Amino acid sequence: MKFGSAKNIRNIIIISVLLVCAFVFRAVAFKTDDYFIATLLLTLRNVVHIIMIIVWSVSIYMRVVSKQIRNMLMTVGALMIAWLIIRTCKLEFLYTTDTLTRYLWYAFYVPMILIPLIGVFITMHIGKADDYMIPAKYKLYFIPAVLVILLVFTNDYHRLVFDFPNGIHYFNSDYTYGILYFIPAGWFTLLGFYFVLKLLIKSRVPGSRVFQKVHILIMATAVVFWCLYAFTGIDADLTAVDCALITLLLESAIQSGLIRTSTNYRTLFEISSVTAQIVDDNFNVCIRSAESGYFTTDILKNAVSAPQNLGDYILNAEKISGGFVYWQDDIKKISELIETLQETQKQLSENNFLLQAEYELKENKAKTEEKNRLFNKLIYEISPQLSKAEELLNLASCEEENKRKHLAKLAVIGAYIKRRGNLFIISEDKKIIRSREIEFCINESLSNLRQLDVAPSFVFSLQEDIAAETAVKVYDIFEFFIEELLNFVDAVFVKISEKDGYISMRMMFGAEKTGYEIHTDSEILNGTEINIENSDEDILVDILIPKEVM
Repeated sequence: MKFGSAKNIRNIIIISVLLVCAFVFRAVAFKTDDYFIATLLLTLRNVVHIIMIIVWSVSIYMRVVSKQIRNMLMTVGALMIAWLIIRTCKLEFLYTTDTLTRYLWYAFYVPMILIPLIGVFITMHIGKADDYMIPAKYKLYFIPAVLVILLVFTNDYHRLVFDFPNGIHYFNSDYTYGILYFIPAGWFTLLGFYFVLKLLIKSRVPGSRVFQKVHILIMATAVVFWCLYAFTGIDADLTAVDCALITLLLESAIQSGLIRTSTNYRTLFEISSVTAQIVDDNFNVCIRSAESGYFTTDILKNAVSAPQNLGDYILNAEKISGGFVYWQDDIKKISELIETLQETQKQLSENNFLLQAEYELKENKAKTEEKNRLFNKLIYEISPQLSKAEELLNLASCEEENKRKHLAKLAVIGAYIKRRGNLFIISEDKKIIRSREIEFCINESLSNLRQLDVAPSFVFSLQEDIAAETAVKVYDIFEFFIEELLNFVDAVFVKISEKDGYISMRMMFGAEKTGYEIHTDSEILNGTEINIENSDEDILVDILIPKEVM
């Protein structure tokens, strides 16, 4: 903002006239003997002061861009308004000897303590991003501020801030400063100097060097005034002067550009390189950037409903308060790219069919190879059972008298082939399976033994999931002993449980033939601990299988 602009000069003249009027109102009020005139003039003076602060606070709300700084500046404005109101109530509406009047006097120090502290926080935001937040540790500064305020408000009890030699009843006309008075006074003065110093340090905006002298001049004026007021007792309204000095300091930071405002945005918009314009509700152009085009009213109206394609660019519109904003999207390069892409797409589409056919052929080939691999692996693993099944089919067709027995054995082996195939498919997809899959397999195999007049019994107590490879191992061992003793048993008992990290499988066979020797050198039994006991009528097999098959 230019300090010498016509608008600023006008504002300075208005403010100066109002301040002169307020000063004249006060001077005349103190000299007149007419109580009504004096009261009226003093009230008008107070109203002028308060209205000026209110207008300044409203201008802060309208001008300052940063939300954080805007809120703090408006808080300062509210504190100054409260300060002036308290001053007015104390001097104009209450007796000067009242206790309430004295505490209103003490209340002067609430804005005097808080305003400089907020000024320090404002300097922390200068030069930072709009979303910058003051670190939480700095908010602890409110603690000593509150303690200083409490020190003043408890003065009646210790009288170390203000003392009343002739009694507290004459506090308004006869008081002296105590030793602790310099705490609030020092707080107000030192933080004020710190505020000015930070403004000087952060003055990096072109043209703001002029305002560095203004900061110093305002602070020097404040120091001179405070010294004269404290040591010579000049007749002045301390509250009004302090509020004026505070406002001047903050406004100087705004005018220097340290605190960003929305002024001169129109000029910035007009000279910017953006292609945009703002119109009112009647589609009259209010402001247009230098790069923006000129459009008819019909085009502007149509753009409100849908973006308008105007060849090399698209005109977009959005409703705002009081009108519409329009901007242009340059699509010239995009159009060229689209043409290139369309040509490339045409070329690629010619090869797309062949590529798709080649991909499908490879996919089908891979699926066929995978199916063949799985089929061959399964055939290899169950090849002994397939051979036995073929042999039993041949015997059933040749030996009519033993046909039922051969088919019953075939059912037992067929159940194994079916369930073993299911386990194989599951183990290819999953490394861990439910232990109940083993229970289902053995149950079906045992149920088919009934066709051979063999009484089965089964106890299963595994609960946890197990490795798929372990499940296959358990079922293969079970089938090995069933097939080994299929021709000699009339009862089978199977118990599967967990024991010390192993799967324990106990099989008891009621044998028609005693002394039968079981071949334990089978590859299926490798890696297990096996114990076989033969008695006159039973064969007992205990097997321990590791949970994780090696």
